[in-house]
Amino acid sequence: MKRICFVSVLLIVFSCNTENGFYDESGVLQLKLDDAKLIDNSYFEIIDLIPLETNSQNLMSMELRIREHKDGFFVMDAEKFDAVHHFDQSGKYLGKMAEVGEGPNQLLGLQDFQVSENGDLLLLSSIGDQTSIYMKSKSGELSKISDVDYLANSFIKLEDGGYLLAGGYNSPFVSNRVVKIDLEGIIQESFLPNDYTNMMIPLSERNFYESIDGVNYTEIFNNKVYEYSNGKFSIVLEIDFGKYSIPSEFWDVDINEGFEILMENGFATYKSLFSNSNFYLTNIHIQSKSGFYKKVVLINKESGRSYFWEATTQDEDLFSDPIGFKNDEVMFLSYHSVLKEKLGNQVPIAFENKLEETEFDYPVLVQAKINVK
Repeated sequence: MKRICFVSVLLIVFSCNTENGFYDESGVLQLKLDDAKLIDNSYFEIIDLIPLETNSQNLMSMELRIREHKDGFFVMDAEKFDAVHHFDQSGKYLGKMAEVGEGPNQLLGLQDFQVSENGDLLLLSSIGDQTSIYMKSKSGELSKISDVDYLANSFIKLEDGGYLLAGGYNSPFVSNRVVKIDLEGIIQESFLPNDYTNMMIPLSERNFYESIDGVNYTEIFNNKVYEYSNGKFSIVLEIDFGKYSIPSEFWDVDINEGFEILMENGFATYKSLFSNSNFYLTNIHIQSKSGFYKKVVLINKESGRSYFWEATTQDEDLFSDPIGFKNDEVMFLSYHSVLKEKLGNQVPIAFENKLEETEFDYPVLVQAKINVK
């Protein structure tokens, strides 16, 4: 029996020190960011390019929130939060489907959006200490679905008809980081207590991502990935950010002092998290003394094997901004200027006619296969 226990301990120690992640006794996939294998663009095979038609009416920043639907692509500028733009499947611009303003059929505020199965927009609008959910129909009519006594910055519609809303660590306005509401806006359940007791400024972030088994949830200042399934939250993935982990003293001080600590030490946070049946794909933003850069990490769910590639804000790459899986391939957001710089004359012949020279630089959706196991 002693020999069996000794061998078991050795196996556990060995599994914790390989380059692969491992599942702990709670079933959580554990990964050290520093153990991921670096890969380059030779591992990527471009399957399709979809340029998004750009004109003076829909100029956007490089911080875009994109959702795909059978009716096309819906895009919100996550710096301006001023509209949801609609493009068809080929990238042709169809106009603003929702807009912030004081006119008829306009919203006073916009934090997040979803696309219903039939193509209507679901819109999250938080004003003051209250949140409202609206629907903008395909025919152009704006109607309020519900008011909620909760200050939310993102949301997702559930299959049972209710919604999950995220308020994050916004103290003192939010006592639970996530709540579930019914169609009337009544809070049915609360999750993930907000233990931060100092004043926290509101943060605009995307928290919810559709997954195979439910809904994945990430949040700033937290290295854990949660899954909402069967009415409860559980941790499914935890990445050790190493020297860029959030220090414990951050939670004990005022937010201004906390940010000073982060800027001094450097820190990492999830920008996005996507998954399919085989992989997690996460865009991790890292702020260090030497500057800001991205690490995009692909994680095999079965083996724990992980791969990464990176880019800085000054050197955007073709594959530095994933927006989701499409079948077994990945959709990335890039730009015409980046494609020209990175590919030069090596643009696949089948796509040359898609990349026209125009007055404006424009977003291009890059669908690619990543050749790893």
